[in-house]
Amino acid sequence: MPANPVSNYLKAKIEATGKTLKELGAEAGFKQANAFVLLKSGDMRLPMDRIPGVAKAIEADEKELFELALKHYEPTVYKMMQKHYAAGAVDPEEVKLLAEIKRAIGGKSIKHDAKTRSLIQEVVKNVYVGAALKKA
Repeated sequence: MPANPVSNYLKAKIEATGKTLKELGAEAGFKQANAFVLLKSGDMRLPMDRIPGVAKAIEADEKELFELALKHYEPTVYKMMQKHYAAGAVDPEEVKLLAEIKRAIGGKSIKHDAKTRSLIQEVVKNVYVGAALKKA
């Protein structure tokens, strides 16, 4: 089986972890020690139900890996989901809020990490909780 976007992604993430393939397999819940060898080479399709465990083991974004796998393995289903579900995934007011955040950081992608989470929580507490306390 030739290399594909999923195996290319997995290969890069696997190498970045510095963990052995055996360690990754165990962390992801695979019983077969060679599962990650097959995933990395593209000789094995990533089972969709294994994506959460694999994403955690390789320190990848679960949603990103899911979308990549769905797009590659099931392109018709991916297109239908984009058409029917993407628009309702986020409330219109949330879309405006995300647009403001992106505008504030110069249009760059937002990395969700501990620092960003902490800053967002602080802002929300200051704006919404603080405003509620002032009204009381």
